[in-house]
Amino acid sequence: MNRLILSLLCVVFLASCGVPEDPLEGQTSGSTDGSSGEDSGSGSDTGGDSDSDTDSETVDTTLHPVVSLVAIAGSNAVRLNWNTVLNAESYDVYYSTSEITDSTDLGTINKATVSPTTDTTYTVTGLSNDVLYYFAVVANSGSASALAGADPLTTDVGPVKAVTPNSNGLDLTQFTSTRELNDTGATYSLTTTSHDDTCASPGSLNADYQDCSYGRDNDDQANADTDGIAGFSFTKIDSTGRKLKSSVEDWDCVLDNVTGLMWETKKNGNGTLGESLHDADDGFTWYFDNSHSNYQTLVNSGAIPEIGSGVSSGSPEGTTPNSCYGYTVSTTSTNCNAHYFMNRVNEVGLCGYNDWRLPSTNELMSIVYYRSIVPTLTIDALEESFFPKDDSVVRSKFWTRSPYNDPDSDDRAWSVVFRDTSSTTRGKETGMVEPQTKSTVYGIILVRDAG
Repeated sequence: MNRLILSLLCVVFLASCGVPEDPLEGQTSGSTDGSSGEDSGSGSDTGGDSDSDTDSETVDTTLHPVVSLVAIAGSNAVRLNWNTVLNAESYDVYYSTSEITDSTDLGTINKATVSPTTDTTYTVTGLSNDVLYYFAVVANSGSASALAGADPLTTDVGPVKAVTPNSNGLDLTQFTSTRELNDTGATYSLTTTSHDDTCASPGSLNADYQDCSYGRDNDDQANADTDGIAGFSFTKIDSTGRKLKSSVEDWDCVLDNVTGLMWETKKNGNGTLGESLHDADDGFTWYFDNSHSNYQTLVNSGAIPEIGSGVSSGSPEGTTPNSCYGYTVSTTSTNCNAHYFMNRVNEVGLCGYNDWRLPSTNELMSIVYYRSIVPTLTIDALEESFFPKDDSVVRSKFWTRSPYNDPDSDDRAWSVVFRDTSSTTRGKETGMVEPQTKSTVYGIILVRDAG
């Protein structure tokens, strides 16, 4: 647990242990839509099938509730930001000075309607300072509403936020892109001698002051297991960018409904390298080619770090260069490194987009799932219903785009440990961040801004 705490502190104060971090998830990154407008050619067996019968079985046409809501207080106003809801046509914003619960008649309290659904932010004005208000957002589609069932606020409506407007001087227009952060997924508490299997501590430590008592993984409204456990909320995406039912068994990307990030899905994880472009077993060195024609464009967009001022380009090949799909000796574009893998994925337009990039350290840490059990050698720090990872997968550590700032050396970058296979630490480093030399062959999960 001490190592876990140190890891989290290192992420929060990363400037003190390495290079200052990229903005946290959801903050403005200057990215564009990035749609390629064409099939991804990603190697999916069934994703993206256009047959209408298959569509009805796989494509999600359900009206979903809001799963993530941010409320920021200003003077006489509150800014609300929420996730884009699948199949919604408009949103109703409800607010009241009385607590909103599962028994509240929403027809009796204040409401504002927001449309079209490209607008997932709204500022409620005319509020009284130093008065507590409650807020909820409901998705609508035509005459249908996510308000369905006997207890809508516990079954079909997303989180309720309580905020007090005040004269704090904040300019709420600066917070239109602010998103909620994922929680740790740690749903257990600790005693002085052992891990509990629930968030209740019979020993000398009080669970009320531990991680398991706070955040999305402790919120009944955010903690529905159908779209991800422990407060995570994910949507499966097919090769053409369509949102799928959570029950489908083949998908190409995963949308994080909380942070607005879309993730590459790794496949063919069976211990054999090079079976597909997105093979979970494939490995890459940390390298960005500052002589490549698209280098400056990628730097300007924030997709990759700028080489120079203590940041080296890295290693174009590792000691075992044939570590990924399509590698050909003496063909630079097939090299198994971060830059050329990213280029190859963008060329085929994974899930219909060509703005895929390496994640920052904070972004990759946002999908780390610390679980509710003692770490072991075979447990991955991922929600495997959406990020499947067989025990035979070769890669246990994954690169971020974030270089490690060391005054004595520029040959290291940050990585995240998704499975600690060391017989010495025996799982205790799972979910930690660590610097590694750039010539090391690690896994890569690409990401794009979809929010």
